Amino acid sequence: MTGLLFKELRQNRRMFPAAILLPILAAFLPIPVQLSFDHTAKDVIPSLNEDGLMTRLIMLFTAAALLSQCIRIALGQDESKKWAYFTISHPKGYRAQVYMKYVLIFMLLGLFFVSAYYSDMLLQMLFWHSTGEELISFLNLLPFLFFFQLLMQAFSIPFIFRFGSKNGSNMLAVFLLILVLAAVIFLLFGPDGGYGALVDAAEELLIRLGNGELNGAFAVIAGAFPLAAAAAYIGSYFLSCRFYLKGVAEYVK
Repeated sequence: MTGLLFKELRQNRRMFPAAILLPILAAFLPIPVQLSFDHTAKDVIPSLNEDGLMTRLIMLFTAAALLSQCIRIALGQDESKKWAYFTISHPKGYRAQVYMKYVLIFMLLGLFFVSAYYSDMLLQMLFWHSTGEELISFLNLLPFLFFFQLLMQAFSIPFIFRFGSKNGSNMLAVFLLILVLAAVIFLLFGPDGGYGALVDAAEELLIRLGNGELNGAFAVIAGAFPLAAAAAYIGSYFLSCRFYLKGVAEYVK
């Protein structure tokens, strides 16, 4: 078991810096992006609390999507019949191999969360020293993003073990493309206000989340969602174990 863990850490050593650096880039890239929107150097940081809010959100979710792609690569590195037959003959069996993949993914998501948390704190400090005001924080949003990522991996990993990482990556790309197209259509042909209305709604939700003002159905969902995501991730492991042998039969090499 320890050998399999060391193998995963060694084989995917480049994924860990990526999980740390992506949130840092997502937090601070909005500054030059806002500068490109005809903001002067003097007002670019204050703009992060206005029209820069959506830029920050887009950057954060883009970083999360890129991490998902890194995970696809990590899962695809062992798609070899020779390695699969070795793990099947291993005393711990293929279940240990699947288990270590789940541990690896959890570690990557955890690093992403910690890096995003401290990056947001640093950005808030920069904003405070520059403007004397508080930046709209993502600190309370990040735990939900972590469990959302966990839930998405819970759905996608069994599919990858069954049909391979290539199909999984293609499905992810199609899903992201549909989301982008839906967002563009909404902004172009949606209700009056379009982009501005979306920014106002996102800002209001983040402020309520940051102040702990969610109530009613939102409060129930917020409380149940982490438990549901964790349960789905654990259940996903057992499902992947059932799919592993069927997936091995379809490996090309």
